[in-house]
Amino acid sequence: MVTVIQRYYARPGMAEAVLETRLEASRRLAAMGLPTGVTLTPAEAKAPDVPDVVWICHYLDLAERTLLSRTAESDSEFAAIRARQTGQLSRFERDLLKALYETEVVELGDGNV
Repeated sequence: MVTVIQRYYARPGMAEAVLETRLEASRRLAAMGLPTGVTLTPAEAKAPDVPDVVWICHYLDLAERTLLSRTAESDSEFAAIRARQTGQLSRFERDLLKALYETEVVELGDGNV
């Protein structure tokens, strides 16, 4: 599994617009039959280096992510949403992470894992 984590840092005064635009992008993805991911915002008062919006989406593998990303990017409505979002941001970060299926289980002295 591949997980994409995108962090959106709004220009001053644009945090609400960044959130609304990210939600619009997810609605457009849904209309195209693509995964919409999960949109997150800070649960507490935002610290200076915390993103205003985080988007997380899971894919089977990198090939699926690449195919679906190209599909979304080829859509003119989605491209317009992305272009608008770019103007709202002071910073944007994207990480692609792959899941490790082998995990180590540590048993505690009382039998709990």
